[in-house]
Amino acid sequence: MRRHTQMIVVTQGKPRVNSAFVIAKGKGVAAVEINMDSKNCNLLDYNDEEIGAEIWFAANENSCLLADTSEEFTYIRLPEFDGWDAFTGECGRYTARICMVKR
Repeated sequence: MRRHTQMIVVTQGKPRVNSAFVIAKGKGVAAVEINMDSKNCNLLDYNDEEIGAEIWFAANENSCLLADTSEEFTYIRLPEFDGWDAFTGECGRYTARICMVKR
């Protein structure tokens, strides 16, 4: 069940994001994939008490294909998952995979 989901880029930093997909979704858990235009970035996932998951990306010394901006971090939201928390995740070469859990 791979399908697109809306992604809002709140802050565009050096890491460039492309699109978001829901890979699987159950009653209280979901697997989400974020396709990146930048390579080898770090995933920093935080949870806001009111909104839910805030997903941040940062560049590191191995990152490439970055945006030309002074802003360090890219911050995205997935409106479909308001009220959910980012439980765990990892960022590969061009893809971030995140496990979301419902509050």
